[in-house]
Amino acid sequence: MLDTLWGHSGQEGGSGQPLEAHLAGVAEFVEAFGAGTFGKVAAWLHDFGKADTEFQKYLWKASQNREKRFRCAINHSEAGAALAVQLFGEEKGKVLAYLILGHHAGLPDYLGGPASLQSRLKTGKKNLERIEKYAEELQSRLPKVESLVPKGFLLARDNYHLWIRMLFSCLVDADWLDTERFMAPDRFASRPVFPTIQELKSRFDKHRNQPCFVNLKEGATEKEKMLKASRDAVLAACRREGRAERSHGIYQLAVPTGGGKTLSSMAFALEHAVRHGKKRILYVIPYTSIIEQTADVFREIFGTANIVEHHSNLDVTLRKEKLQKEGEDTDPITSEQLDLAAENWDAPLILTTSVQFFESLFSARPSRCRKVHNIADSVVILDEVQTLPPNLLHPLVSVMNALSWSFGTTFVLCSATQPALESLKMDQPFPIVSETETLYQNLRRVKFHVEIDSPRTWPDLADELARQKQVLCIVNTRRDCYELFQELESRSVENVVPLSALMCGQHRSEVIAKIRADLSDGQPVRVVSTQLVEAGVDLDFPTVYRCLAGLDSLLQAAGRCNREGKLEYGDVFVFAVPKPVNQGLIAKGAGACRELLTKKDFDLQKYASYSQYSELFYAMVNDMGSALQKSLTADTPDVPFREVDEKFRMIDDDCSEAVVVRYGESPKWIDALKADGVSREILRKLQRYTINLPRNVVANLCDNGLLEKLDSGLMVQKVEELYDDKVGMDIFSGKSKMPTIII
Repeated sequence: MLDTLWGHSGQEGGSGQPLEAHLAGVAEFVEAFGAGTFGKVAAWLHDFGKADTEFQKYLWKASQNREKRFRCAINHSEAGAALAVQLFGEEKGKVLAYLILGHHAGLPDYLGGPASLQSRLKTGKKNLERIEKYAEELQSRLPKVESLVPKGFLLARDNYHLWIRMLFSCLVDADWLDTERFMAPDRFASRPVFPTIQELKSRFDKHRNQPCFVNLKEGATEKEKMLKASRDAVLAACRREGRAERSHGIYQLAVPTGGGKTLSSMAFALEHAVRHGKKRILYVIPYTSIIEQTADVFREIFGTANIVEHHSNLDVTLRKEKLQKEGEDTDPITSEQLDLAAENWDAPLILTTSVQFFESLFSARPSRCRKVHNIADSVVILDEVQTLPPNLLHPLVSVMNALSWSFGTTFVLCSATQPALESLKMDQPFPIVSETETLYQNLRRVKFHVEIDSPRTWPDLADELARQKQVLCIVNTRRDCYELFQELESRSVENVVPLSALMCGQHRSEVIAKIRADLSDGQPVRVVSTQLVEAGVDLDFPTVYRCLAGLDSLLQAAGRCNREGKLEYGDVFVFAVPKPVNQGLIAKGAGACRELLTKKDFDLQKYASYSQYSELFYAMVNDMGSALQKSLTADTPDVPFREVDEKFRMIDDDCSEAVVVRYGESPKWIDALKADGVSREILRKLQRYTINLPRNVVANLCDNGLLEKLDSGLMVQKVEELYDDKVGMDIFSGKSKMPTIII
């Protein structure tokens, strides 16, 4: 009888997809994803409620008039959830109920209001009574299983919520793919086929063996020779460890800045994936401000068509141009096809952000969770791992352990400043480079000059910086960056460049490209920046100044000094200011660092020093996410999925708001948004022209008529003069009519 019912309405007046065909199709996809009998049972039950007469009437009406929106009083997921509990008992059935109830609305909380699992199961029992005659027929299609939960999952409390998310991800992806196969066959058929991991490895090996990467230039300095030898040693270690017998686990790649982490970590991932049959490699980057340069490196090696980028900084137009240029003699994958692969990460090489990666693992939303099952049996490279937010470290460490233990995921923790995550119960990472301390000593390229007892005023510091031909000065706040820049500007110093998050992504990219060109050409350039320049931005200054902050910031700042070893030693000056940041993580990091720097024998360039610092820093952090983690580790199925979704934020945006600025081409796209309404293309374009400001600042700017909120909900710059071509959003001068603020 199920084959006479509809699962989806057809096109205008056309026949629909039989319910049995849809359930079987979803079960087929789920089986391919490796969810086994657990997923197959969920697949057969997820849309079972569509057998209800009222829902069939709703589908028929929808097929007769595609333009009109109809509603149905019957929720089609609740009957299947109730049947799962009836057939498999409370414990096992509720695992399935989470999946079935959430496949459209999102994973529910166990307890709570009408949207909770407990409440909806009651409604589901009533809906099930209406279609009992179909339930007996459906049971004959369900696979026979002895246990719905793999051995150890209910015993391992940290794994329970992740097991449900993995099954949920499989179900959602399978449901959406089968629906797409019926409703949009052309779109489904256009999903791309990528090269294998082995083919990508061959491309990488060919690239690394080119003469420009193997040989030093004539007249190389001893430091350059040492740098080349150290990079080669790191690469060799990564290739060797990638072939090791361990099929999964947590690895640590501790390499000083400039030691070649990006390519060496990829070498490890490729060797490991080929050796152990891993499905994909995910390269996870903390900031969109540095994702472009990493993407450029990988495009050169693998080709644009072979990298799926999933981040807000993606320039689709630029990607299309690169695809067309690279595919002149072949039949290339299109930009639209790469977007399809980004929906569920169904590709061998993914480039994404920490926000996208980790928030998906703690999300309740189907669209976000859809890709999670493709993290299993993969290699995940976490670049600049020291940037993981301290207030979430307990749940982050727990989920990485669980992915490694139970889902065959291998993690590579990359950083010059490795945090002491073992102190938070992370599995002991395997070090890829064995002689770490020797490597750090060989790669010393700077001398530190610590002068923090007597604070420096902006005028005094500006005088010092003005005497330098090429210098980078990093401060802790956007206001400090603005004020120091103004001091230098007042001296009529040649080529003074500010760099901060008050500049949109497009603006920052252009400025960083110009800084690189000036450094390469030997031109004068004095850069005043916030800490956004520290993690992963490849700049090479002879002299760097760094305002006192955490030890990770000091060492990352040093990584922008004498990066390529052209000098015997570069100079890094650590200074204090009269009015330092007195609260928050910056203040705690600076306090921990100051305490260590007062010790006579403390050498901040030793590898072991950072573990000493991070343990002291963690002791100062009040909340490391233990309460959030506790809510996920219940022995019962009382998982507050939606509550966790709301609380888990890699970037604390509760106190900030996104603002679209007027810079470059953004006015054109703002006008298009006003005229044509919201579209995916316009929103993507505007991501490149967005900054984040504190909500109180946004409110003040709105009150003064400088910003406006569009019907789409986007906050946009209204007054042209508010955005300055040098400093970005000019909220500290008289233009903004803002009170004194520190951000």
